[in-house]
Amino acid sequence: MFDVMPERDVASFNCMIHGYAESGDMDSASCVFRLAPSPNVVTWTAMVSGYARKGDVHIARQVFEEMPHRDVVSWNAMMSAYVQNHRPVAALGLFRRMQLENLGPSLTTIVGLLLACTGARALDQGKWVHAYLNKKRILLNSYLGSALIDMYCKCGAVELGFQVFTGLVEKNLGVWNAMINGLAINGYSERALELFDEMRMSTTVLPDEVTFVGVLLACSHAGFVEEGRRHFHCTVKECGVRLVLEHYSCMVDLLARCGFLKEAEDIVRYMPIQPDDVVWRALLGGGLVHKDVELAERVVLEIDAHCSGDYVLLSNLYASVGRWNEVERVRRFMKDKRIEKTPGCSSVEIESDSRVHLKR
Repeated sequence: MFDVMPERDVASFNCMIHGYAESGDMDSASCVFRLAPSPNVVTWTAMVSGYARKGDVHIARQVFEEMPHRDVVSWNAMMSAYVQNHRPVAALGLFRRMQLENLGPSLTTIVGLLLACTGARALDQGKWVHAYLNKKRILLNSYLGSALIDMYCKCGAVELGFQVFTGLVEKNLGVWNAMINGLAINGYSERALELFDEMRMSTTVLPDEVTFVGVLLACSHAGFVEEGRRHFHCTVKECGVRLVLEHYSCMVDLLARCGFLKEAEDIVRYMPIQPDDVVWRALLGGGLVHKDVELAERVVLEIDAHCSGDYVLLSNLYASVGRWNEVERVRRFMKDKRIEKTPGCSSVEIESDSRVHLKR
């Protein structure tokens, strides 16, 4: 249809470019882009978003820098590109540059910024965003509220997240899930389960797959085996929720760490969906804790391990039971296969400039 149009304006080109970008065909999108007689900010932004969706963040940034004019949507697209491709520190740096150009953030910018703060564990910058919302008297809706709760909890400031939760007038499913999962990942298992019971008594929301990830994670962290079994086998069915890989991973982790290794392995062997490496590694962790060498060996074979961490865990297990020849064999295998241990990386937020610095 585009090719046979007698006249094509910029909106026509934008539709075609957006269509190619949405489908991941950036070569065709680029061809149409070069043919556009007068590309506007929407045209350029579609290209940025398209390259970001494919994971080509470097090219997306090049296009962004070449734009003759940028609006807030363009900045949001580039920030979102960094967040989606796990580069939150770059997103925070881009926001600082946006401020220097005196361009006011939209609500989409704020949510993207909160996601970046969450990814970078930049608590001080997250607090600044919250203060900005209060200063501008922007009412927290469920969308902003859940993003704030998630940021605070993943930065370890659970009480601040709970203050946001209790202060929200409307709580949708996303808000409840953010708080339950936030409590669970920080080890507040009993509070997470109490909040889940409170949620079930509410008539406004029903739990979904994400809710039960938090519930089973809470059981796993606290070692609540019976409660975990009940939720995994019964409550999920009562609520009409479909079990997904994350549920199996939490349950296997709970059983394996508490010493129910056979039950945990049976769940993995007979689960109706194909177990991924996360599920197998949950079982491997239990084998390590309880020094079950045979189980660990079976799991490593199932994983078809290519990650250094799998071999390091197996080597450590051999060492813990005094099988030093096996330790040497694993290390020699890693050396022959050129499997190197991934160096650790931490982020540090410096008070003087409120920037997040990565350190290996």
